[in-house]
Amino acid sequence: MIDGYFLLKEKEFYLYINNITYDNATITDDIGIANAFNDYFSTIGNKLGHDIVNGSDPMQFMQPGTPNTIFLSPITSEEIYKEIHSLKDGKSPGIDGISTKIWKSISHVIVPILCHIFNLVLTSGTYPDALKVAKVIPIFKEGIIPFQKITGPISLLPCINKLLERSIENV
Repeated sequence: MIDGYFLLKEKEFYLYINNITYDNATITDDIGIANAFNDYFSTIGNKLGHDIVNGSDPMQFMQPGTPNTIFLSPITSEEIYKEIHSLKDGKSPGIDGISTKIWKSISHVIVPILCHIFNLVLTSGTYPDALKVAKVIPIFKEGIIPFQKITGPISLLPCINKLLERSIENV
């Protein structure tokens, strides 16, 4: 538990952490605190997932007669260009650190390359693991913030991942 409660804004919160208790150990050094937060937020999804009781058969949600194959038409450069320019400005970049502003400024150069890569993903049926890496950020409720009552993390994915997902969704 964090030493006391804080009535602070989220960005100020990290400036005032002197120590935390995590896994029954008090941690005071900056790297240890960072590692504790990293461990907490990178494992919370699995921990919460294990608490969910799986009482239903997922096959019951499948429509009868669903074919075993699908055909996806190739992703076009125009679709990718449109998706790049529909990205909202000012959003936090993913782990790659590339902002939407940069993607928009290099779109005329990068679109043909992305088109080739995205179509390889479709034809191979393999989603690149590198695109699944996210920057995990904690989100706090307004007011009192005890460490164990953090609302939950959000995952900031790279823009290229967003573009690929949107392109596949629109195929």
